[in-house]
Amino acid sequence: MPGSDITVRGGAGSMAVSFDELSASLGRLADCVEVIRLVGHRIHLLDWLTPAVARSVPADAVAVVDRTRTGLVVALGRLAEHVQGHTWRTRKALTAYWLAQRDAELGVLHARIAYPALILATTQLRILGLLRDGTAARAEPVPVGVDTRVEIRDLASIVTSQSLLSGGSTVRVVQLPRPDGTSAWIVQIPGTVTWNPSAGEQPNDLTADLELMARRSATLSVGVLDALDQAQRAAGRVGLRDPVMLTGHSLGGIAAASIAATPGARERHNITHVVTVGSPVAHIAVPEEVEVLSLVHTRDVVTRLGLAPNPDRLTWTTVERDVSDHGAVGYRETSRLAAEAIRTGSDPSLVRWAATAAPFLGAGTVSRGTADQRVNDYRVRRVTESRT
Repeated sequence: MPGSDITVRGGAGSMAVSFDELSASLGRLADCVEVIRLVGHRIHLLDWLTPAVARSVPADAVAVVDRTRTGLVVALGRLAEHVQGHTWRTRKALTAYWLAQRDAELGVLHARIAYPALILATTQLRILGLLRDGTAARAEPVPVGVDTRVEIRDLASIVTSQSLLSGGSTVRVVQLPRPDGTSAWIVQIPGTVTWNPSAGEQPNDLTADLELMARRSATLSVGVLDALDQAQRAAGRVGLRDPVMLTGHSLGGIAAASIAATPGARERHNITHVVTVGSPVAHIAVPEEVEVLSLVHTRDVVTRLGLAPNPDRLTWTTVERDVSDHGAVGYRETSRLAAEAIRTGSDPSLVRWAATAAPFLGAGTVSRGTADQRVNDYRVRRVTESRT
């Protein structure tokens, strides 16, 4: 994007959208061809009418008809040549988009095949008592730290709030009341806290990474949904179809995308949006009805674990920045740049995403103050399996 450190792919400027627009252009060109044919038919009618006109009007009038007919023929020939050239260029561009889209889809498909194969390789480790995910304990409400509360008003504030959860196993559920009595909900999921292959009490660890990357269920996901259930039940909003946004950094983003890709969870909780921060999620089959926004640092080795670029489609927007920082705090600047692009209207894909995410960004809420944003924090835990 000109004048910025970020590059935006997908969304309103995605290959899929461009493909559709080019296909529509070809349709309009076909309509032009039909118009040209119709004009040609009318010119042929002039050939039939000229003898009759010559018998009833002065010669100079016939000359005018002849000149008009000749001018139409010349103009029609030029138009046909122009349309033909434009049609050829459009077909060429359409083919290029189709090939690029196919290559991107093949890359995602290969990644989806690779990760389940990876988890099969962990069988021996499980026999040794490692990478055993266990079961989820009941999510435990905990006091909300004053220093971790952030007024949610834009993308930058969402990512800032997300970054303040780093280093722990706290899942944050933010309720945004709306004037019509409904609410929007933002669920924030922390990243990996330990790379120890021996699964412990904290469910956001290496075991969860491998389980979710292989597109399997994890105790972390169960704990996240339990936290959301508890918060909505306390607010009397269970089953009322309030829109839900899931956000997460690193492993948290993988969990967010995985939950949104699960039909039962998506339908029960009306998950409409996912925001991932430094997460390898290209291989996760999030359906097109869910709006995904991914922040990616191109030299962040963790995001490369996705083995493919994120899907390039209308409902998946990827914001890239050429830095190596993987930390949640490091992504704050990237989110600030993206939020600025939304504010100034300089990128259509981000502007479109923000319009779809309006219920979560302060638009239509009772107040933009933190007092009306009800924050609930929950500690999620794993009950580990006994080793044999």
